[in-house]
Amino acid sequence: MNRAHEIIKIIFAAAAMLYFILQLCFMGLWKKNILKKAGELILKTSGTKRVAAIVVLVLCPLLILFSLITKATFFVCCLMSVVAALACFINCRELVYGKVNGIYSNGIVGGGRFTKFDDIETFPDTLWKEPEKQETVSLAIQLKTEGSKKAQVYIIDYPSIVEYVHVVNKLKEIKQNK
Repeated sequence: MNRAHEIIKIIFAAAAMLYFILQLCFMGLWKKNILKKAGELILKTSGTKRVAAIVVLVLCPLLILFSLITKATFFVCCLMSVVAALACFINCRELVYGKVNGIYSNGIVGGGRFTKFDDIETFPDTLWKEPEKQETVSLAIQLKTEGSKKAQVYIIDYPSIVEYVHVVNKLKEIKQNK
């Protein structure tokens, strides 16, 4: 590997490490921003399992360091840094949204995003499959789309049929009151 490739490899690794540090530093502000948009908590739902996300966050800087010390090609080294930065973003997002899952006065937080009630077109009040045949129960929320013929749907998984029923009943109640 020539000198220019070594320098670029170090720049990629440094940028990925800086991104990792900044992402961790701003997780609190990200959470505060979500809660500000969401409003008052109406129904708290269970979050995602955080152990896997934390393990990946521990491994991200190790992957960045590994990209510097390995004898892999230039492209592979740069790719490892980019993958570590992407994994950091995904898992920080998972940790932040997992802590605040629930129904709020302005919308619903789940599935790694916040959706305002005004943006929800429909949600089914029936299950897709028999609940005893699956590990999680999924709620599909169809979003309003302006000018597009394709419907946007996103899925929120709940660990039990009981929690799913509580969420659907609360959403029906909120929809009737608006």
